[in-house]
Amino acid sequence: AQGLCSHPSPGIVRCCRKLHQAPADHLLLVPMAFERLQLNYLKFFEKRLLPDVTIIAQGQEIQAHKVILAAQSDWFCNQFVKGGPHHTITLNYKYKVVYALVRFMYFGSVADDSLGPDDGLDMLLLSEHLGITALEAADIEPLIMPRLTPQNCMNVMEHEG
Repeated sequence: AQGLCSHPSPGIVRCCRKLHQAPADHLLLVPMAFERLQLNYLKFFEKRLLPDVTIIAQGQEIQAHKVILAAQSDWFCNQFVKGGPHHTITLNYKYKVVYALVRFMYFGSVADDSLGPDDGLDMLLLSEHLGITALEAADIEPLIMPRLTPQNCMNVMEHEG
């Protein structure tokens, strides 16, 4: 956590280090406020309010916000920090997989009835490619295990993920 601080003042560095090293029991979490904050972010995504970047997947557009993408993805952060406006980014993945993953970055949920087991595995691959550490295999399991059928189980077993 010490690498997060780059303040020039030694006093501020000590203060930040102390804050970053504070035990978790000193943090005040307000669950309802956290949920409201999540819903506000999601509203901006779903209503396409003030987007500053467009992601294209399978020829379809997803409007998003650089700050959200960069906060959740090392890959997006690097793209935006390199310079240039980066108003459009193309990802060679299924639209519904990219959309679900971008939505996850805003809201922290992967619940989507339209996603099949192979889509869940694609989400994991894409999250690894984009450096999204908040998404773990356990988060995707509800998209995979309950949705396995005799018709799709071989595709899932042969999936590259």
